[in-house]
Amino acid sequence: MSPPSAVAAAIRAVEAEAAVRTSPCGDGEMVWRVFGEPGAPPLMLMHGGYGSWWHWFRNVRSLARGRRVYACDTPGLGESAPPPDRRDIDSIGQIVADGLRHVLEERDQRVDLVGFSFGGIVGGHAAPYLRDLLNSFTMVGVGAMGLRRARGPALERFRRDMTPAQLRSLARRNLEILMLADPRAVDDFAVHMQVTNTMRAVTKSRWVSATPALRGRLPLIEAPLAAMWGEWDWTAWPFFRERVAAIRAIRPDARIAMVPRAGHWAMYEQPEAFERALREVLPERG
Repeated sequence: MSPPSAVAAAIRAVEAEAAVRTSPCGDGEMVWRVFGEPGAPPLMLMHGGYGSWWHWFRNVRSLARGRRVYACDTPGLGESAPPPDRRDIDSIGQIVADGLRHVLEERDQRVDLVGFSFGGIVGGHAAPYLRDLLNSFTMVGVGAMGLRRARGPALERFRRDMTPAQLRSLARRNLEILMLADPRAVDDFAVHMQVTNTMRAVTKSRWVSATPALRGRLPLIEAPLAAMWGEWDWTAWPFFRERVAAIRAIRPDARIAMVPRAGHWAMYEQPEAFERALREVLPERG
């Protein structure tokens, strides 16, 4: 489905600043967008379920000021080929870790890894394979902690027989339910992103969010740990204290940050506030 002209122009403008890299993934390739000056401290960004690097669309250029940003498409999502086993999160994490080693240019510097939602779950499984490279691991709006969450309206599934108008309408509804706290934040890019990424998603993620898969991996991560949420992230609200307690039971020194006036997709809804909070939780680099 073609995007509105203004959205297409915005995508082209951001894409023009990226170098595209690939790494092995199953029978194909994992796709990476790399922003910023070579040699700058590396920052790796992982997107959420049914997503792509577009989840970081409003952030990649500003975060690349003084950093080398590696924004990947997770195996089986975005433009990346499917992994051999789409339900084996550990093997997907290893593909991601191997992929970073393959594309990373700044081999003399450690990487700050930031994972949003499903990207935090996959990132948590990649992190133990990156012990020698990891400077920190930050989770944004993550699930898979084995904790309760509030019941909300059910998300509706996309179907291949839907018209473009129906797909856009459904995308808007699902974004309002899950991703963004303020319905006015659901713009043309967000709708196009949701339709495009959902329709091409091969790796499914909702099942793992209800498991304690990430919680079991955190003790294996030696790098500094942080967790962030949007203030109105319905995947965690109103049980933030339980999540903070669970994380600090494993890592008492974990840094915690909340992004005001933001929902689950905090980096899109409040990009400047999110980036300020992210810089505060990332450890200082010598």
